[in-house]
Amino acid sequence: MNPPLGSLGFVALLYWLFPEYHGAFYDNYYRMLSLVAPPWWVLALPYIHFVDRKMTRPLDGYWHLGQVVTMQWGQVNWRMVGQHLLGWLVEGFFLPLKFTYMCNDLNHFLAIDVTRLSGFKAWFDLLYELCYFIDVGLVVMGYLLTLRIADTHFRSAEPTMRSIPITLHMRSGSMRMACSASCGLHPAAVDLALLTHSVSTAHFPRQ
Repeated sequence: MNPPLGSLGFVALLYWLFPEYHGAFYDNYYRMLSLVAPPWWVLALPYIHFVDRKMTRPLDGYWHLGQVVTMQWGQVNWRMVGQHLLGWLVEGFFLPLKFTYMCNDLNHFLAIDVTRLSGFKAWFDLLYELCYFIDVGLVVMGYLLTLRIADTHFRSAEPTMRSIPITLHMRSGSMRMACSASCGLHPAAVDLALLTHSVSTAHFPRQ
């Protein structure tokens, strides 16, 4: 397994290319990276060396991408390279988004004065938003702990665009609120409708 410089470089290049990642929206994410990156770099090489020695199939996506980066293309499995980069693309897109949502939700909850909440709707809205905070918190934890040593690493990523639009729609707070306002429904009802649609149109492979 080669050090994931090529993988990180791929994500960093996308952050540099797309103006979306140059604004203040992701400041909390970049601040987190500035704290996590230094110890990560210190621990990365011994971790990779240890895991590489224990793997039964060490020629994984990191190895094949390393072959590409060093221009040794004779043994490259391009399908594994594609899946590897697709996995990093998914993580590189969703991790900053979910981490930012988590920070925004946390700031929102810290500013709430629960002594002023009265009535069912106020408490329902608070608990509903708390569910989203827990959701994005678990997602962030999952992405940060995608470690082979814990058997939580990426196996594969969906190679088609089928699931991306509905996922973005369900996870976008602005889209949910826009649908809620236009339809006159509570955001929870919008979420339920979108979830029902995504399940009904999902593709389940035959056994």
